[in-house]
Amino acid sequence: MKNIILLIITISTILFSCSFDEQEKHSSDESYINYLLRFKKENDSTMVDNFPTKINSIEYFIAKKNDVEKNDVGLILFQFDLGTNFIDSLKNSLKNKKLVGYYKSSDTCLIVINKYETTESYNNNTIPAIKDSSTINRPCYDEKYPIPNFIDYNANYYSSTDLKLDNTFELFIIETNNEKNEKYDLKPNFQMPKMWKNGYSKGIAISQANKTVIYWSVIW
Repeated sequence: MKNIILLIITISTILFSCSFDEQEKHSSDESYINYLLRFKKENDSTMVDNFPTKINSIEYFIAKKNDVEKNDVGLILFQFDLGTNFIDSLKNSLKNKKLVGYYKSSDTCLIVINKYETTESYNNNTIPAIKDSSTINRPCYDEKYPIPNFIDYNANYYSSTDLKLDNTFELFIIETNNEKNEKYDLKPNFQMPKMWKNGYSKGIAISQANKTVIYWSVIW
């Protein structure tokens, strides 16, 4: 009887967690292409033109986010165990682009979208608490642009910082704005500074040390 109850609880937990956020780990690119096509149909296709047309790694992880209540909409792709040549080529191509911003995950002042989200609030789909409201608007945010909270995947390089990544990543912000997306009924995000209550951001994060590249396109 105990085993049956445990099984029911486990199944219920899985179904609940998938109801607001699809997440999958793969070893082929068929599912990735499907996710990409679906996102393009639901949004402007240029929002994911920073994403690759195919998977360049043996293993990858993708999160399609569609939680309007938590200002959490978008697509994030992690590719692991990438070769040095691929990473160097990608970095060189990004350096030749007209970027909105360039940061490092070790920077002490970053505007992180939904930065107060914790693993507990994320997994349980609850509203995160803000213990210190003075951290929402900081003077150093004036010249910065928003980047995602990468809480989606608790990998070996996960960190307890606002960004949820370790200090080896370079962050290339390709495009961003502070306009409300009319396709979604998004309220002003209470976790964000006054100039960024709603908006959109896309870019690429690279860690040569971890052989990992993360592509993102997020709306809040």
